[in-house]
Amino acid sequence: MKLERIVQIHVAALAILGAVLLGMGQRSSLLPLLAVFAAITSVIFTDMLHWFHLNRFVANVAALLALFFSLNEFFQADMRAQLLAIANLLIYLQIVLFYQRKNPRLYWQLTVLSLLQVVVSAALNVGFEFGLVLMLYAVTAFSTLAVLHVHRESLRVLEFTRRGRAFLLDGGSLSDRPGGELARGGKGGLRRDPIIRPLLSPTRLGRQALGSGLLKQIAAIGGSALVFAFVLFFAAPRLDSSTRRNYQVRLTRVVGFSSQVTLNDLQSILESTETVMRVSFRDAISGEPYRVYGEPYFRGSLLTEYRFEDGKAHWRQPSNAGLEALFVSPIVRSYRLLDDPPAYRGLVRQDVILQPLSEQVLFAIFPVFASPQTPDDVRIHTHTEQLFCQTGPEERSRMEYRYAVVTTGLLGGVQLDVTPLSGRVTHLMDPALLEFDAAELPTVKKIADEIAARRRAANSSRADVARAIRDHFLRPDAYNYTLELSRVRRHRDLDPIEDFVANHRSGHCQYFASALVMMLRSQGIPARMVVGFRGGEYNALGDYYQVLQRHAHAWVEAYLPADEARAESPPDAHLSPLGGWLRLDPTPGSDIDRARQLQQSWMDTVDDVLDYASTVWTEYILGLTAKRQREAIYEPVANRTDPETWSATLARLRGIRQRLLHWVQRVSMLLGIVLAIVFSAGLALSWRRWRQGPQPGVVPSRWPWLRNGVLSAGQRSPPVPTVQFYRRLEKALSLLGLTRGLGQTPRELAFQAGRRLAALLPQTAVAELPASIVEAFYCARFGSAKFPEESVRAVEAQLIQLEQAVQQCDCTSPTTG
Repeated sequence: MKLERIVQIHVAALAILGAVLLGMGQRSSLLPLLAVFAAITSVIFTDMLHWFHLNRFVANVAALLALFFSLNEFFQADMRAQLLAIANLLIYLQIVLFYQRKNPRLYWQLTVLSLLQVVVSAALNVGFEFGLVLMLYAVTAFSTLAVLHVHRESLRVLEFTRRGRAFLLDGGSLSDRPGGELARGGKGGLRRDPIIRPLLSPTRLGRQALGSGLLKQIAAIGGSALVFAFVLFFAAPRLDSSTRRNYQVRLTRVVGFSSQVTLNDLQSILESTETVMRVSFRDAISGEPYRVYGEPYFRGSLLTEYRFEDGKAHWRQPSNAGLEALFVSPIVRSYRLLDDPPAYRGLVRQDVILQPLSEQVLFAIFPVFASPQTPDDVRIHTHTEQLFCQTGPEERSRMEYRYAVVTTGLLGGVQLDVTPLSGRVTHLMDPALLEFDAAELPTVKKIADEIAARRRAANSSRADVARAIRDHFLRPDAYNYTLELSRVRRHRDLDPIEDFVANHRSGHCQYFASALVMMLRSQGIPARMVVGFRGGEYNALGDYYQVLQRHAHAWVEAYLPADEARAESPPDAHLSPLGGWLRLDPTPGSDIDRARQLQQSWMDTVDDVLDYASTVWTEYILGLTAKRQREAIYEPVANRTDPETWSATLARLRGIRQRLLHWVQRVSMLLGIVLAIVFSAGLALSWRRWRQGPQPGVVPSRWPWLRNGVLSAGQRSPPVPTVQFYRRLEKALSLLGLTRGLGQTPRELAFQAGRRLAALLPQTAVAELPASIVEAFYCARFGSAKFPEESVRAVEAQLIQLEQAVQQCDCTSPTTG
């Protein structure tokens, strides 16, 4: 492949990567796809086939028009609109340059435009995918700069060769140039005749440059620059406001989660795979990762008040101003700081990275307590025990929100069914926990009465009655879980809960939770609906749960007195003298298959690696503020003499090492399977070709899939061609007083001998023999094929003729050579 074709492909690839990065920032693929199309078609139709190209005048007019339309969009107040205008201008100019006749100046212009595209795209998007493509762009940029440099040097060689040949065709010689006396030898100097062929061709220059240490030097310089940039990025002090670019991230509204639930909404719910938060669990004392088995329930909003009015059914949080005025001291406020954790050996810290949401509610496993990593604006509602951020979504930075809380709700890696109440709670006096209208929900009460009567006849506890009512919804084929609510036939005059239980029995988790709450209340059991998230995708490499929007869920909490809460809790569980909340999930399919949770396919491993890399990118690249830099870099270095700090660091490193080894084992197993498949395919192919027998014209080989050019077991490599005839040539020319000097090539010696023989024997053709024999020497010495016998005989005849002519010459006669 020609060197210039390699340059064209490199420049086109660099432009394509720049357009892809720009498309990621624009969140629009129209213009970037147009740039990719122009890069590919210009290489094929303009550079290779030479079908068409734009002349300079048309290209300049097109560039001016592109500038005019882009400036029209640039004069806007929105910064993002201005950046998009610059991005569009870069794409327009790139397309115009692509369809012109290429020269080194255009190659460099296309490269610079591609670099400017990367700069603009970095201001529009800095996600993890952007980082991956940027790494690929950096490698391609290094390679493109290298081939552009080699291409420029090859053009210099061509120019030098072209000028030299034109000078010789005009009848000049090196002695006619400046410094010719030195070239002629001057006083006692030897004359050097001009070289007919260039010493270094452009193709040979490209091969030597790319095959020598040029690429190694570029790789070393690039690697050193990356290492320096890496160290400088993490070590250089930064300001907290450096990452707060409010135009970058928008607030996300979670599908399926809300602080108010509407049941008569007939629209279908679409599950979203957008990330809501990442939650990691660690031992609160040692800091080591804490594995949670099963699907954890992250409590969010607590809904106690149900209203069905004017054909609309709503769950919401009641306005408790009157309750607080009656039952709460004026000194106690509605919102308070988290309590310190109790003296309990099973404390677990929850580290949460929450995406920018449109809600103030925070999510966690309850009960929650304060930890040293808990932000100052985290509060808990005294009446509802709901966790939230005091700083509103609009006031917070549009970056991720991080908080940490401690819980006693995990024991042995399993989430407890009973959540103990806080000693400062006042919501047990809330009458909304027992609100039930038997006239509106007759079927609901009838079913609950039948189930409760059977359980109470057996002297069952409140918890047993609650579980029996829950199991009513989990019976096979009794109810149908669906998100396609538009297909459900509804009676609009009935309460949605009554219609759900009595008629269609199809709905999502909010319907199941609503029906269970009302059945429990009909039996005098205080109950409420909880809206939050259940489960998540566990990342074994990073030891965290990635909670998506589709994990939004609703379940039920029923109140148990202190004695029953104690009976429903393990012996070592943390308890409260006020009792606790029993978690009940009536939605079908909510039972935990823990064996399935421990199994993981190789595709899951790949997803874990990609998601963990995205988390590292977000946490240590985009989210590296001054506070995190101080906590992650400066403080560990300042506390290096503290043994406990080093012990904790070593413990974390050991945990990372174990996770990496676990991941390497999985990847090794996958590679072993792939190699086994490839080896089996090779054996099958070998057996097939062995059955077919040797093909005519194909050299038999020990490895059947290796074709021509591979020697068989009994075949020897061809001998190196002899060049003894060149020694005879030099011996014959020495009789004329000609010997090859230092730095003189065989062609230069042949040219000098031809001029000497032409002067001595002007009437013969002997003067052409030295050049012919030297060309045969080059073919025999550096040719890849075996020197043919007829050429050997021809060279032998020429040598004999030359030796005879030299012996007949009068070597003492004056010459001009």
